[in-house]
Amino acid sequence: MYTTITREFTLTGLDNEQTAKAIEQALQKIKGVKRAKTNLAKRTLSIEFSEDSSIKNTIELVTSTVRKIQPQVSFVQDTAEKRNIVYLNGLGCSA
Repeated sequence: MYTTITREFTLTGLDNEQTAKAIEQALQKIKGVKRAKTNLAKRTLSIEFSEDSSIKNTIELVTSTVRKIQPQVSFVQDTAEKRNIVYLNGLGCSA
C-alpha cells in the first residue's frame, strides 16, 4: 500500500502551452514531486507528491521554480481539493 498526496492550485498569469509544459517538466525534477500537470483551459496545476516528501518544503521549491520560469505566474492552493489517495495493491475481488 502506498499513498499519493495530491494538491490542486489555481494559476493566474499563465497564458501559453509552452510555458505550461516547461513548468510541468521543471516541477517533475523536484525531489518529492511524482507528477505535475497543468490545465491551461482551467488555469490549474495538479501536483502529486511522494509520500515521503515534506509537502511544505516541496511547495516552497515549486513556488520558486515557477517564478524562475514565469515571474508573473502566481498560484493559490485550492483548499477544497486536498486529497489523500490510498492505493491498495494485490486486493482481490470480494465474494
